[in-house]
Order: sequence, then structure tokens, then C-alpha cells
Amino acid sequence: MIEKASKTLTLYQQGKEIASFPCSFGLNPLISKSKKGDLATPEGLYKVRYKRPSRKYYLFVGLDYPNLKDIRKAFWEGRLTEEEYQQYLEAYKAGRSLDGPLGNGIGIHGGGLYRKGKSRLVRNWTHGCIALADRDMESVYRFVEPGTPVLIYNRNRSFFEIMSELVVPDFLKEDGWQARLNLFLSEYQLDLKILLSAKRNGARAIEVVGIESFSGRPLFYVRDLNGNGALEPLDRFYSRLGGFPGGYPFLQRLVLDEVPKEVLNLIQKEDFRMALKDGAHY
Repeated sequence: MIEKASKTLTLYQQGKEIASFPCSFGLNPLISKSKKGDLATPEGLYKVRYKRPSRKYYLFVGLDYPNLKDIRKAFWEGRLTEEEYQQYLEAYKAGRSLDGPLGNGIGIHGGGLYRKGKSRLVRNWTHGCIALADRDMESVYRFVEPGTPVLIYNRNRSFFEIMSELVVPDFLKEDGWQARLNLFLSEYQLDLKILLSAKRNGARAIEVVGIESFSGRPLFYVRDLNGNGALEPLDRFYSRLGGFPGGYPFLQRLVLDEVPKEVLNLIQKEDFRMALKDGAHY
């Protein structure tokens, strides 16, 4: 797990944190990568594609950026032509990289946390990769294998923005998209059904249903109508718990704390169903 706000890379094994290291990002660290040359580090749920020694960066662990989420989102936003979209889908399913408008070659590597600038040391110095001290990179290199899931996110972004980077849109329309995420919080015996939707005009919405896993009993329902990650007078929060403890902020922290432990389950559920465009298979 790589968290941008704290600049940390954390290793999890069977849902337990086993090690944590400081890391650095691209020269444009506050946004999620969307195009070639933007010097940003992507956010989302990725897999290790390969690992190899590197003359320039000591050790390199390549990620499968752009993934299915990045490709579909870019197509819907008009950053890919239909021909480019099909090329990216074919390359992704074949497990190979494509040198195109979304950029490529993103990974985790050594080389240190800092680089010398004109008058000071620069912390975020890469072209979009995640950089570690060489000694820490040795530990990461030994730990990961092709197929290892890698979560990259920024806790300072809104709940909608964080969640939308984790899911592949499964319904594309000219005026909007929808995506669903099923998250089982084993420690709390809680199933969360999360629905995200966005419109071309900028409107966004989050719906979360909490279900008691052993009984199937619905416990609460949240609807954030403007996708800003905060409950407001127009938003909705219904609970059978006699007042949800901590409200929406607690629920958001709970999800963000538990997601790194559930990454393996999330990535195993990924499939290659084709997106729906205007209600028909595309």
C-alpha cells in the first residue's frame, strides 16, 4: 500500500502490516496521473507486472499502469480515441505496456528519497514513479512478485475521488458512468455495497449500504448527493443502529483504514467484462 499524504509505502501480509518505509513521488504529486508527461503518480489498484535490476534506479518493480480503470476513464473523458481505446484494451489484456497518450513505465524503484535541485533538495523528484531508499527497496523487491496487488491513494482527497480510483466503471453512458465496489470488513463482520456515479455536468453521488454479514440485515444507508465526502442537509444517512457512531466521517475513516487489508480480495474480483455504452454492450 502506498499512501501519498503521509509519503509511506506499507507492506501487508494476510491483512497484517509487516513493514513501512518513506517514499517519494512524481514532480506533480498532488494529482493522479492521466496523461503522458504530466509527471504525476497514478492512484488506484494496480498489480506488479515484473521486477528487474536497474542501472539507473538500482531495482525496479513495474506496475500495470494504465489499468482497466485508467483506460475506461480516459475514453469516457475524451482523452482516447476509439481506436486508441481498443489498442489499450488489447494491450492490457495481453499483459503488455503500450507507449501512448496515457504514459507508461510506472513502477517502484530505488534511487533515494531526494534529488538535488538548483538551491535545495527536492523530495518528489520522479517522472511519476514511487522512489525509495535503496536499502528499503531491497526489502520491497524481495517481498513482491508478479501479480502482487499495489494500492496507491491519497487520504487527503475526497471520499468520492479515492473510491473512484479503485473501481472500474461498469456502465458507461454519454452523460455519465457508474461503478460498484463490494467491500467486506472482516473485523467488523460488515459488508459494504458502494455505488459511485458521475455525470458529464460534474454532478457526483455516492451510495453506501452497510449489511451485517452473518445475518444479511441492512444496518445503514448513506447517500452523498454531491460527492464531496461530507454529509450535508440535502444528503441522506439512515441507520438502524440508533444513530451511527461518528457518522459519515467515521465511516470514511473506517473504509480507508480497512481497504489496504482487503486489497487482495478486491483485486481477485476484477474481471474483464466489457463496459456498457448507452445501455448496450460496447
